[in-house]
Amino acid sequence: MNTTRRSMIVGAGAAAVGLGIAPARALVQDRFQTLMRQLMDLTWVGQARSYNDRFEGGELVTAIGIDFALNSDWSYEGAMLEALNYNGVQYKGYYKITGECWTIGDEAGVSIYRSELIKASTLPEGFGWSTYRGDFRFYNDSNRKGRFTLQGILSDTDYGTQSRVNLIDSDS
Repeated sequence: MNTTRRSMIVGAGAAAVGLGIAPARALVQDRFQTLMRQLMDLTWVGQARSYNDRFEGGELVTAIGIDFALNSDWSYEGAMLEALNYNGVQYKGYYKITGECWTIGDEAGVSIYRSELIKASTLPEGFGWSTYRGDFRFYNDSNRKGRFTLQGILSDTDYGTQSRVNLIDSDS
């Protein structure tokens, strides 16, 4: 099956290398606690790109959107939407995600330990929804002063595919 890269680009936003991250990493240093609470309260939207020879151009692009609900112990529950536009039809998968946020040195990030597909469109034959694990880092957005990006890798726990994810905070 050959699909053009353009036909795979998605149009909606709310998603998922499953690295085993030790719970100690979930600790957030005092100097980052206020910022981390602010970051975890934002809505994150963007794209996931995975490389696969099944698609023309070797790339699959999906839209991803994530909302987090932070707990007092720096764990979270959240919602993720993955959207795919294939042959002019939009498909969506809605997930419940859980994980922890953390800081190490000057790095701050979030890890998705588990995702559960809650509701999804029926995909065309040969395609299937997956579950994910992921590891992401927060960065200052060089194009938008005072704003942030969330970048990392999502690992598909069903098929082993890895996707590069780049999200921006979409809140005004």
